[in-house]
Amino acid sequence: MVTLSRMRYRIIVPLACFAYAYVVLLSGQSLPTGIPDIDRIRTEISSKPTDISNLRERHSMLYAWFRFLMAQGVDLSAFEDVRSRIREGEPTVEVFRAIDEGYALLERIHANPIFIREKHGRPELARGARAPTDWPMYNGGPSQTGYSPDPGPATGEIAWRFPIGHSWYARPAVENGRVYTASPGMTTLALCLDEKTGAILWRARQYGHKLYSTPRAASGVVVLKDYIVVRATTGSWEEEPPRHLYWIDKATGRTLRREDSGMVDYRRGYPPLTGDQRYLAYAYSKLDLRGMPATASMLDTVVIRESNSGRLWWTFRVGDLFGDPVISGDQVFAATDGGTLYALALTGAERLNWRFEARSPLRGTPVADSERVYVAAQDGTVHALRRDTGKRVWSFRTQELEPRAFQQFSTPAIANGRLYIGSAAKILYCIHTATGKLLWKQAVSDWLRARPLVVGRTVYAAAMDGTVWAMEDAGDHAKVLWKSRPGQHQILADLAGSERGILISSSDLWLYSLDPATGKTQWKQSLIDGAWIGSEFIRSDRIAGGSDYQSPPTAVGSRVFIGAPNRFVYAVDAATGKEIWRFETSGQVSGSPTVAEGRVYFGQQGGNKELYAVSEKDGALLWKQKVGWVWVTTTYSEGRLFTGTVEGDILSLNASDGKIYWTHRTNGGVYPSPATDEHRVYTGSWDSYYYALDKLTGKLEWAFARPGYRGGNPDSAAPILFNGNLLVRIAPVALAALNAKTGKLVWEFPGPKMSHMNATAAAHGDRIFTSAYTDLSGAPLGARLFALDLAGHKVWEYRGAGGWTGAVVTDNKVCAGSSTEPFFVCLDPKGNGDGTTNVIWRRKVGDIFEESVPAIYGDKLFVLCSDHYLYAFR
Repeated sequence: MVTLSRMRYRIIVPLACFAYAYVVLLSGQSLPTGIPDIDRIRTEISSKPTDISNLRERHSMLYAWFRFLMAQGVDLSAFEDVRSRIREGEPTVEVFRAIDEGYALLERIHANPIFIREKHGRPELARGARAPTDWPMYNGGPSQTGYSPDPGPATGEIAWRFPIGHSWYARPAVENGRVYTASPGMTTLALCLDEKTGAILWRARQYGHKLYSTPRAASGVVVLKDYIVVRATTGSWEEEPPRHLYWIDKATGRTLRREDSGMVDYRRGYPPLTGDQRYLAYAYSKLDLRGMPATASMLDTVVIRESNSGRLWWTFRVGDLFGDPVISGDQVFAATDGGTLYALALTGAERLNWRFEARSPLRGTPVADSERVYVAAQDGTVHALRRDTGKRVWSFRTQELEPRAFQQFSTPAIANGRLYIGSAAKILYCIHTATGKLLWKQAVSDWLRARPLVVGRTVYAAAMDGTVWAMEDAGDHAKVLWKSRPGQHQILADLAGSERGILISSSDLWLYSLDPATGKTQWKQSLIDGAWIGSEFIRSDRIAGGSDYQSPPTAVGSRVFIGAPNRFVYAVDAATGKEIWRFETSGQVSGSPTVAEGRVYFGQQGGNKELYAVSEKDGALLWKQKVGWVWVTTTYSEGRLFTGTVEGDILSLNASDGKIYWTHRTNGGVYPSPATDEHRVYTGSWDSYYYALDKLTGKLEWAFARPGYRGGNPDSAAPILFNGNLLVRIAPVALAALNAKTGKLVWEFPGPKMSHMNATAAAHGDRIFTSAYTDLSGAPLGARLFALDLAGHKVWEYRGAGGWTGAVVTDNKVCAGSSTEPFFVCLDPKGNGDGTTNVIWRRKVGDIFEESVPAIYGDKLFVLCSDHYLYAFR
């Protein structure tokens, strides 16, 4: 890395500033973005050039401005040259100058934007009416070619959208008319809002620009005298010593301290954190996804720190935790998945005060009052124990259970001698705290996962369908006062608020304040930076830590099956988009749910290490098997399942009962979804090799790695079997054809310079489709879809489709989302013979597409978008 001399710096940078000031003068800067930091920098940069002191802020907010324009559908292809010169933000004068030029360029684009236009298709293109062909696994079948004989969508009309939110359990906090909440963005860690108006009083900035290594703040907020404390999850890697615990000044929003709290995979969704003025409590684990092999352990250790100094106080291993450890008085209570409730002493030489065996998993957070501690178990029992001895005082048992729920109960709320607890059986229970007597129960519209809130004698409960219920506790029954549904998405986070407003933090990352008396929305505020343009809120920030909307849908028997970042798998009616059933896991489901033999198979990452088989009909659990964290799709072939784990195993299991037939160990995480033919299973590992294994025995038949290159390959681009070859992505940037029998390289197609290729290819007839993009960090650019002939030569390319999402193909269409623009497109697969092709239709949506590959079913196409919806196009 070479820096310029100080004299050269004095010449070049003022020239760049003059050029920027001239652009601002010409444009008049008459169009504010509405995003304060961007507009402030636009004013400052004309007189103060970018240098080492402001590089991080300028770099991050330049990308934020880019994303803001991109989300509006503005053509940003002119930005690609500037982006290539910024690279990863090394502190050189060349980078400083490129950032200043980037602001000048966006100033011009912002003043005179050119919008990418939608195009509507023609209904007659939906020719060849026929019964829909099942799409039961990733990319359509065991060869993963992405081809369907069905006509697919003809017009691009949106038939329906199904809301799917994040695993957002971060509870806000209220103090003295202020609301504090975590923000999961790349630029922002936390927000402080006015409780009455929802106006943002400050943003705690982190100014990240790398998607997979910028921490994601996602915990509840602990409010101290002078600070708030929040905790973040991690992406797939970190490029600095991991420090995910933040102390933020309550008055200014400035981060004052950071400490290492252990890495929590972003696919877990929620990093536990509670505390009081004396101590902080959280759960800890060891995580190293890039290790050879990877380390992926559970949150199994309670950690206590002093609240103000951050000094580590003590640690105590208890076992897997799926709720918060809670400080109450001089004790810490921790409920484990093994069914043990621990009471730990905050001070003194002896750590363990007592423990209680519930004989059923404890997957929520316990609560305590001055006499008792209360905890709920998966068998439907709520236990009350003496807080000094752990002796059971009473138990309340219900038979009203939801077997598809990983967690049966919400965290309880205690008020006025009563315990209020919600259940996945769609019931709110009111129990007498002294006796355990059920005083009343109230049916609601959906599962209750958020902790209820009690204000006076009114109980507020939020159901997962987004409905908020206000109920008066009338002694022996609940009187429903009102119901309100402020948004469309699931509500998972605990409620907060006061007589000024009931705070609802939704899984689509909006915070609502409802009038306690009427349920009307008083205000709403996005937890992700952006601004309103007319009636549409346009985001300028991205969710930090990594991409969440990864699961490719499958479609079988008039149903669509989809995994979700909120830890659920859904079955949805293909015609209407109505939910049929849901099944809850403990981690994110990133692969396709595979459908075979009347079962739906899927793994998870971030939670426990179980692979599931549930009923296709109703989602009932049929079996589960502990294999490890599974990011990939689990492929079905001839009664067997084939999958891979983050820890590096390739496995074969019996599809009927989950019995493991064989395991092949690799030296890196397994991320490409396995493809199968009659004899072999094919996949790859972060140890740089692709593997072909005998399906019956797991014996290695061949392994391929690009000579002289190690690291980062293979990744999530899955292999496909086509024309006797295995088509794979090989590093640094190429699609390669390997002979499926021998593993020998047949040909390779190199992608553009300085680009990435990490999307699964598709193929049919005499065409192969692959894609590339310039960068996947804070400002992805240049997504291009290529059509190749059978020898790997380019036939045509289209800019604005593909990226890290794959294409799918019919006889007369190739369809793909874009990872760099908010569009889904349908193209002519043959092309025009001059290196171009025709757009059949193009539809704007709310955000980009991540790693979700579409599914074709009859005249519809289904795809998961990062705007929090599963789309059906027709």
